[in-house]
Amino acid sequence: MIPAVRSTVRPAYSSSCPSWAENRNGILIQSFAGELTKAQMEQREKDIADTAAFMEEYRRTGGKYEITHEQLKTLTESFDPNDMTYREYMTFIDHLCEYGILDEGDKDYVSYNALGKDSDLVLIPLKYDIPICTWGRTRSTKYTNSFSSSGGNILDWAGYMADAETYNTQTRSYEKTRTAVLYGKIQDVLLKMKYGG
Repeated sequence: MIPAVRSTVRPAYSSSCPSWAENRNGILIQSFAGELTKAQMEQREKDIADTAAFMEEYRRTGGKYEITHEQLKTLTESFDPNDMTYREYMTFIDHLCEYGILDEGDKDYVSYNALGKDSDLVLIPLKYDIPICTWGRTRSTKYTNSFSSSGGNILDWAGYMADAETYNTQTRSYEKTRTAVLYGKIQDVLLKMKYGG
C-alpha cells in the first residue's frame, strides 16, 4: 500500500527541494514507480483479456438477452427514458444487472459511479482496455462519455454512445467497442420501454 501523496512545488532555483511529489514520510513516490508500473501493466493485461472474452461472447451470441413483460413493466413505470437523474440512471443500471441484461462488471463501462448511488463524489474506474480514439457515423458534439452531457435524456445519449467504433489494426476494420455494445443493450431496453417491446 502506498501512503498518501501530497504535491509539492519544486522551484527551478533550488536543487535541494524534493521532486514533484512526496508522501508524508518524505519518501519519494519514484521509489514506488516499479510497483506502480507493474500493477498498471497487470491491470491492463487483465482488462484486455476480460474485454477479449466479452467480445468473443458477443460475437457468439449477438448480444441477445431476454426481458420479461413484468420486468419491462417495472422499468417503464419507474423510469422515463428521456428524463433521468444520475441516481435514477444508476438504479436503472442496477435493474438491468439484476435482470441479467448487464453484468456487475459492466458497470465500469457505462458511467456507473464506483462509490455507489449515495455518494456525492463521482468516481468512474480507470479501464485500460477502452480505446483512446473512437468514431461513429452519428457522432455529435452534443454528447460526451460523461453522464452529465446527457441532460437526463438517456435514450438519446445511449444511442450516441452505442455508435462508437474503433479501428482494429489486426483485422484492419472498424469494430464496436465493449462500451458501445453495452450502451446498445441499454438503448434497446429504453426503446422497448418507450415504444413497447
